[in-house]
Amino acid sequence: MWFLGAGASVGAGLPTGGTLLWEFKRALYCNAQRLPPSRFPDLYDPAFQRLVQSYFDSRSGLPPQWHEEEYSAYFETYLPDERDRRRFLDTRLQGCKPSYGHLCLAALMTLGSVRIVWTTNFDQLIERACSHQVIVDKLKRQLAVAGLDQPDKASDLIGDEAWPLLVKLHGDFLYRKLKNTTSELQSQDATLRRHLAEECGRRGLAVVGYSGRDASVMKTLAEALDARAPFPHGLFWFIRPGETPVPAVVDLLARTRDKGAQAAFIEVNTFDELMADLFLPHQDSLADVRDLVKAARPKRQPIPLTYQSSAHWPVLRTNALEVTSFPATCTVFEATVGKTSEVKLLTQPHATEMVALRRKVGVIAFGARSRLEEVFAAFEPKAFDRYGIEQRRLRYESAELGLLYHALAQGIVNKTGLLRSQNSRGRFLFARDRAAFTPAELTTWSSLKSRGVWQLRPDATLHEGFELALDFRDGRFWMLIDPTIVVTADGQAPYRGTDRSDIAREPLVTRYNRQRNDALQLWIGFLQRHLGSPLKVAFPSEAVREAEFSVSTVTAFSRKA
Repeated sequence: MWFLGAGASVGAGLPTGGTLLWEFKRALYCNAQRLPPSRFPDLYDPAFQRLVQSYFDSRSGLPPQWHEEEYSAYFETYLPDERDRRRFLDTRLQGCKPSYGHLCLAALMTLGSVRIVWTTNFDQLIERACSHQVIVDKLKRQLAVAGLDQPDKASDLIGDEAWPLLVKLHGDFLYRKLKNTTSELQSQDATLRRHLAEECGRRGLAVVGYSGRDASVMKTLAEALDARAPFPHGLFWFIRPGETPVPAVVDLLARTRDKGAQAAFIEVNTFDELMADLFLPHQDSLADVRDLVKAARPKRQPIPLTYQSSAHWPVLRTNALEVTSFPATCTVFEATVGKTSEVKLLTQPHATEMVALRRKVGVIAFGARSRLEEVFAAFEPKAFDRYGIEQRRLRYESAELGLLYHALAQGIVNKTGLLRSQNSRGRFLFARDRAAFTPAELTTWSSLKSRGVWQLRPDATLHEGFELALDFRDGRFWMLIDPTIVVTADGQAPYRGTDRSDIAREPLVTRYNRQRNDALQLWIGFLQRHLGSPLKVAFPSEAVREAEFSVSTVTAFSRKA
């Protein structure tokens, strides 16, 4: 069985209870102080939260922060009339469509993988997800819904095993009587809660998007432990990375384990990602549903960049460093050599000093002319000249962009002592050994639970590194640094095992925004130590500057337009 809270509807555009709570506090504070709510546009600004919370803490009559009755008390103070609360929630639910997580849940229902869903949510997102024709055609039975208006209906449906079944513990927003405050929750229908407790004695339960702050629901789950063998297939509570569950939930899982049942917290980024992962193994057998889910996935949206020194908060730091100068020309010459693959085969042994690719105009290259003539001697090199690199050809994977990739990456390697991966076109750079880092840098890696370079087992060595990418956007050329882990077989040769991705992912899964920012800053500092500020890169060497780059050490930032 699944138990869904408000967090499962965030991907559909609905606010969580925590967001609504701060909306109520902002409205009450602004009314009391005669301020426009627009004065505080960011509900999660720490300064705003401290100001508003200190105001309410200095006044009696409302529960303290984190109290289980905090949400209901502020909601009732903000809108004392039940009809106003109903209209408020009705307005917030208008126009919301199921997220791709809800569609994946509906798809799992067609497979029989999800039989019963309990929810405290007022929305109709699950019903709407199951109303899509491609879902309806594959469901053995239409989704059955039981709620406060027909509590006995749940008894009949569970007894008849009429799956899939959705049980709404707090009622639907269409019901005349909304049960969304503590006084109303305490009178929640006993029949529905009894069925929840009874089914927890027969089945496993997965909880997602739910904080566990409703006393009546938590009491029901605790009562389920009185069964002879509660949660026979386990109790799994999904939480966000780094989230601290409320004490009542921690206690519930501990008591479940004491009863001999499996119980655990599982970290997951979002409900949508969790459902998508569960549906992934089945998507090929449900092609129509797969297409529906893909169409519902959020599309990537462009974010405007600002290059001004003045700060506008909140901002997002990108991993893009502006390439302020780069080669405008390269060498071009005629040769009888064939296609690009043959050119690469010729120059690969000399990658540290030259790079060449084929174009219709001839062979374009970076490298000393004398060395190019030696390497291509068997193919009659002649008519050496300069070739202009057009910026428009840097907007896609062109031969010219390939030259710049190699010259920049190899120039960095030649100066810093880093290694280049022997696959992925050499765009992964990584530390050869721990000696590549200063003691201060190793201390930073240690804070990220890394040793910089370490041997996992005799056939697998892990190296801190980064993927280098080039992109031409907003009329500017950018070098992107993406910190990652590179796995080698012996400290240099590529690791060929099928579990390479799993090995590399393991030390990265706990690197969230702050840790990734620290790793990015460490690599920028590493490059700055070797290449100066701004970064000065020459290829093939500082003595023979066939290609020169200048790269800013300040990343671009994005902000809301």
